[in-house]
Amino acid sequence: MIEQWKQLIWDAARHPTLAVSGVRKIASDVSFEIPGDQLTSGLNYTDLCYTAAKGRQLMRNYWNQEEADAAVSKLLSRRGKDHSSVSIQLRGQEKDSRSQGYCMQNMVITVTPTVSYVDIYYRSTELIQKFLADLIFFSKTLPPIFEELGIEPEAIRFKFANVYLSAVFMPIFLRYEDDPRRFFEHLRK
Repeated sequence: MIEQWKQLIWDAARHPTLAVSGVRKIASDVSFEIPGDQLTSGLNYTDLCYTAAKGRQLMRNYWNQEEADAAVSKLLSRRGKDHSSVSIQLRGQEKDSRSQGYCMQNMVITVTPTVSYVDIYYRSTELIQKFLADLIFFSKTLPPIFEELGIEPEAIRFKFANVYLSAVFMPIFLRYEDDPRRFFEHLRK
């Protein structure tokens, strides 16, 4: 998962700049895909300079267990059908009035007799620290759903309306990047 995430950072650096705001390069209409069997990290939130409470915060803000259970139940009731697709809104508790809204929007699980996919849609995210924390979150919350459904998705596909790279979080990326100099040259171009 880390290798795919690093490639996403490189791709976002290459992506046309929508805006520069402070120390952030903002790009739009970015997609990212990770093979379903690689949604595992070996990381924890403290590896990203968060406290262990970050997982609870993500769960509180973005996970509605009743909605996830209803989606799983619907997919199980349609087992054997040619095509099934359910949406799970990624909304937990209400956001503060200062917020521009939920960053993660919804997740769609699509199942056929031969293949399945998960698509996750974002309004916006910071790709280095925050999105890697989201990947850790999904690596913990999605496998139990896949196990219950008896599926291993071909891919987890992420679609972002807006992404940004922030110089503030670059030290986290550099912990995992083998060639920082080449990356910064790439970003400069």
